[in-house]
Amino acid sequence: MATINLGRVKLVNRGTWSNSNTYAIDDFVQFTDNGVVSTYIAVAASQNQTPSTSGTENSNFWKFLAKGVSVAVGNNKVVTSDGSGNLQGTSLGSAGQFLRTNLAGNGFDFATVEQNFVKRTSIFNNTRYSHNSTSDSGNVWSGSFTKVHDDATSCIYLTWAAKSYGSSADFSGVYFDIDTGTTHGSDNSDAFYGVGYTDNGEQAMHWGHKKVDRASLDAGSHNVIWGWRVRTGSSNKPGQVLNPNQNDDTRMHNSGFYCFIDEILK
Repeated sequence: MATINLGRVKLVNRGTWSNSNTYAIDDFVQFTDNGVVSTYIAVAASQNQTPSTSGTENSNFWKFLAKGVSVAVGNNKVVTSDGSGNLQGTSLGSAGQFLRTNLAGNGFDFATVEQNFVKRTSIFNNTRYSHNSTSDSGNVWSGSFTKVHDDATSCIYLTWAAKSYGSSADFSGVYFDIDTGTTHGSDNSDAFYGVGYTDNGEQAMHWGHKKVDRASLDAGSHNVIWGWRVRTGSSNKPGQVLNPNQNDDTRMHNSGFYCFIDEILK
C-alpha cells in the first residue's frame, strides 16, 4: 500500500528560543528582544538564527506570530492608550476615587464621586394651641441643634397651620432665627409665609412651608427661636390662632408646627 507523507499537521511549541537548537518549519518559539517578549513561527529550517533584532524580525527564518509591546509605565498605574494607540500609565488616585474620562475628553483621570445626601436631621414639633390678638411678637418658643459636619449645608424646612379672623389678613408667617436671640422683627430672609386670604370679616386658614439653605453655618451647637404672625395690608400683626383645632373650624386638626433641619453633604 502506498503511503503519503503529509509532513507536520500542526504547529510545534519549542518553548524559549536557544541558539543551540535546530528548528524546523512550523516550530514556534518565545524570544525576548530588548526586554520585549514575542512569539515567532519558523518559516525555514535554522540553527542559531536569532528571531529578531531591535524589533525587526529575521524574516528569512522567522515571522512574528504574536508581537509583544514595551510598556514602561511604572508601578501602581492603570494602563490605557492615547488617541494614537500608544500605551500609557495613569497614576492611581486617592482612596474612594474612580477612573473617568477627563474633562477635556481626551484621556483618563481619577476623580471623587460627588452626590448630595442627607447626613443628619434634627426634628422639632410644637402642637401648642396659641390664640393671640394683641401682641405683635406672637408666640415664641425655642430649641437647639448640633451641626456635625462643617462643610455641610444646613437646610431648614418649616410647615405649620394658622387661622385668622377679621378682614384683609392675607398672610400667615412663621419666623425663625439662629443664634442671635431675637426673632420676627421686620421682614427678613428668614421669614416664612403661607398664603391665606380673608375678606369682609370671614375666616381664613393658612398653611405654609419653606426651605432655606445655610451654607455658612459652622459646625457646633446652635440655638433656634421661632415666632409667628400674620401680615395685613399695611402692617404686621399677630396671627390669632396657631395650631388651630376643630373648635376653631371643623375642617382643622391640630397637626402642629414642624421644623426639620438637615445637613446636606456632597
